[in-house]
Amino acid sequence: MDNRILEMQTEFSKSRYEILPSKFWMEFNTQHLEQLRQFGYENFKRTLALNYFTFVSGFRDPQISHLFSRLPIRSVIKVITRTLFSGKHDYLPLKGSINYNLLTHLAWEFVSEQDDERLLDKLTEPQEGNPPRISVDNKLISQDLANSVLEYKSIMHPSIDHSSIEVVVELGSGYGRTAYVIMSLLPHVKYIVVDIPQHYMCLNDI
Repeated sequence: MDNRILEMQTEFSKSRYEILPSKFWMEFNTQHLEQLRQFGYENFKRTLALNYFTFVSGFRDPQISHLFSRLPIRSVIKVITRTLFSGKHDYLPLKGSINYNLLTHLAWEFVSEQDDERLLDKLTEPQEGNPPRISVDNKLISQDLANSVLEYKSIMHPSIDHSSIEVVVELGSGYGRTAYVIMSLLPHVKYIVVDIPQHYMCLNDI
């Protein structure tokens, strides 16, 4: 992993000045590299992912109150019960684990309530990156999976003929969570990821 990252950094340093990252991203990338070296790539969903779209927000966070307000009381009770029995996760303190469990169950239940196409039934959280172990109906779930399904639903408007889509291009795909969902649900498409040097990919399989 260190050699691949060094290769990427060396190649990227040759780029034109106007496409080099800002000072903020240079410092952020340094933090990322330190997390990867300290905890390993194999644990990135419990460490590095917390810098992005994986939240350990507390009860006062607007996301929490918004999701609670959008759920029927039966779902709220279900979420609280599941949260209490989801346990602590490695690399997260007890409070952070509880907050992660709560927001994960809230996001999953929120998507489930409006999932008329039963998309969640077709998906399970990939093991890559050692995600925190939270299961619903014996299936591994995550905030990433719930959020990616919401993104998929916003992209794939009902008026669009899904069978007519041949190519999807994503600019800056992170670790590929959206690509995973789209290709799992639309396996016939060619998925092209455009990213920094050494990371251009054309995905035909997940």
